Parts: sequence; structure tokens; C-alpha cells
Amino acid sequence: MLSGSALLLALALVLSGSALRGAPFAYADGGGPLGPLAAGTVSLLPPTTDASRWSATFGSMLLCRLGGDQVTLQDVRPNWAGASVPTDIVIRSASVVSPAPHAQTPHNAPYPTGSLRGDPTKLPGTFAAPEGYAVTQPCEPEARDFSEILVTMHAGPAGASIRSLTVDYLIDGRPARTTVPSSFTACGTAIDEPDICPSAAHM
Repeated sequence: MLSGSALLLALALVLSGSALRGAPFAYADGGGPLGPLAAGTVSLLPPTTDASRWSATFGSMLLCRLGGDQVTLQDVRPNWAGASVPTDIVIRSASVVSPAPHAQTPHNAPYPTGSLRGDPTKLPGTFAAPEGYAVTQPCEPEARDFSEILVTMHAGPAGASIRSLTVDYLIDGRPARTTVPSSFTACGTAIDEPDICPSAAHM
């Protein structure tokens, strides 16, 4: 027969195990079965120095699946370096089109997005919300289909900066989380980082 202290220990182990089963498993720096997401450090200057409101979109965070596990996104959210601004996050899917021999690549050909100003939904491809998005693309170097996370900041004259993204997802129904160590900056008067926004001192 278990003593009182042994019963308390057994109960604590059961409760801690239940808590761990419900908590997402955290992968560091974009690791885990969700493929390589990092896009590095990217910045974008406003269209004019007196722009009252403008949109800066950042992408090239490619979604793919390592291994045969079923991967389903749950949430993608920014971690801000300073004040936040209204932000839209969507998943863009498209297929790379190769031009004919000796032909120029079409201006609107589908490729992953580095950065752009304006409405990203004018890009070729289809768009979906992150929640419930099933990542089916395997991580293959020669893959022609791609999906990427697009982050659009609606900034004002002060600008804004995201230091990383947190991605929550399910692996065969089990919760997981990874932090993508990419930083995105919509340059403005509040961004005092000449290496990232070379013209910030003159805005």
C-alpha cells in the first residue's frame, strides 16, 4: 500500500504529464518537421519620405514538410521590436514557371517574394489564411510548387520592425511551435538602425 507521500508524488507525476501532453513542443530557430523558414534580415523604404500610410510586405519564408508527418498550421504571429502596427499574414501558393529557351522571364512570373510595397494579393498564385493550412509540399531542392508566408505591415511615418515570427502548428495532431529568426523592417523615423535603414537618418 502506498504511503501518503508516495500518493502525492504519483498524483504530481500524472498532472505534470497531462500538462506536458497539452503544451506545444518548441523547436528552436525554425527547426522541426516544418521545413526551413528563415528569410534573414530584410528592410523596405517607404515610397516617399512623407508617406502617411503604406504597406510593406515580406516573404520568402517557404513552407515545406520534412518527413511523412502531417503538418497543419495553427497560427503565425509577429514578435515586435518596438511598437506594433496593423499586420496581415497570409499563405501564398504558386508554381515556378520556366521561360522558353532564350526567352526573357515574364515580369509577373511566380517566384517567392523578397519584399514589395502595396497589395501582395496582386501577385500570381492563390492565398489562404494560416489557420488550418495543411503543409503538403515536401522539402525538395527541385520542387516547382511552393508556399510562402507573407507578412504585410501597414506602417506610418514612424515605420515598424518585427524581430521574429512564432509559428504554431500540429504534427499528426500534436501541438508544436517554432520561432523563425527572421527580421522585417518597414523603415521610418522611429527606426534608428543605419545598417538596416540607410536613409532613416534623413527622413
